[in-house]
Amino acid sequence: ARIFQEISDGVLACTNAQKIAQVPFPYALFELMRYIKWYFICSVPVAIVSFTHSVVVAVTFSFLSSLLLVALNEVAEELEDPFGEDANDLPLLDEHQRFNEIIHEMVLQERLMIDQQGTPENMAHQERVKRSLKKRQLTRSSSVLESAAALARGHGA
Repeated sequence: ARIFQEISDGVLACTNAQKIAQVPFPYALFELMRYIKWYFICSVPVAIVSFTHSVVVAVTFSFLSSLLLVALNEVAEELEDPFGEDANDLPLLDEHQRFNEIIHEMVLQERLMIDQQGTPENMAHQERVKRSLKKRQLTRSSSVLESAAALARGHGA
């Protein structure tokens, strides 16, 4: 039951990620934000000068408030598309591997619980699985040795 819940959670997360990836940020809203940003940058100095009598304070507050808005807008644009290969994108491959490892561990736990029942059928099945695994390991190790020998022969010539 827990396995199905984890799979369901993974499918739901994948569906939500696809929704975010497939629905782009509206272009009209992007343009509006650009105009609002420029309006703010041009109007803030005028507003700050009317409230302060010091040129240094007016320039400092104008620069810092405009910088804050532009920086916030840049962060929003970077977060707009969280999928891809950029430095600030989500590590989807790592999350996928972690999810697969969790599912694999759950399956192994379920097998272990079933195998611990000790019925003759389970014991016979365990022996067949052990023999199959040993056979695969021997096949893999012999193929690795053969490929290593072939590489050694190729480099020695």
